[in-house]
Amino acid sequence: MSRKTSSLLCLIIFLALALRLAGISHGFPFIFHPDESTIVQSALGVRFDPNPGHFDWPHFFVYANYFVYKAFAWVRELAIEYNVQNFMIRIFPIMRDDTIVFYYITRVFAAILGGLTVIPVYKIGKVLFGEKVGLLSALAFAVIPFHVWHSHYSLPDAPMLFFFAWGIYFAARILTTGYPIDYIMSGLFIGIAASTKYNGGLGALTVPLAAFLRWVLVKMHLSETRSDFPYFRTVLNLFLSGVFAVLGFVLGTPYSVLDYKTFSRTECGVSEFCRTRK
Repeated sequence: MSRKTSSLLCLIIFLALALRLAGISHGFPFIFHPDESTIVQSALGVRFDPNPGHFDWPHFFVYANYFVYKAFAWVRELAIEYNVQNFMIRIFPIMRDDTIVFYYITRVFAAILGGLTVIPVYKIGKVLFGEKVGLLSALAFAVIPFHVWHSHYSLPDAPMLFFFAWGIYFAARILTTGYPIDYIMSGLFIGIAASTKYNGGLGALTVPLAAFLRWVLVKMHLSETRSDFPYFRTVLNLFLSGVFAVLGFVLGTPYSVLDYKTFSRTECGVSEFCRTRK
């Protein structure tokens, strides 16, 4: 990557983050979106029980927020220990308000992941169509209103797309290289995306699609690979991708296995209503 391209990509990342972080405290001290408390309250509850007890949403983003909260609590304890809490409160007044500070933290976390999604978007465009298309794709994604709006909430949508985009990037690499690591990483990221929000699992369709398109390119002599298509190795790679997709999902939502009875229930409601059910 040239210095010019690096500079342009950094500017696009800055723009994406600025748009998503601007006005991140909207609505405070009120929480108007009915789904935000599902993530925040579940993450806060992990310190009492690692099983959130509901599966309307998978748990990876819940656990990620729990560790972010732990880091915040540690910083706040250090501020008290070194007697700088008043200084920090003047800079960050919301720090002392436990009723909303964790919503703020999760919103910022989601916004950062949303803004950083321009990186895999750039890499997807570059792999498939070249550097210029990659930059234009990243710029378009940085300013797309729907994603900017979603990144302003304590919801898993923007984080899911971050991991989903990385999965698509490695799937796109299958078209050009087809190394086992591309299958593995694509499966892993798609599994994590599904463990952030279930519909991220739809990305699994792109891996066999990429393998099929690579076969087409080889058969039509449009691929840089001049040898015959490696059927057995491709099937093995697809199997590995599936294994790592399942692994990524289970690592992010371990109680889908450990509490399969609840996970497989069909009568549970949605969102906040499901969170409070026993």
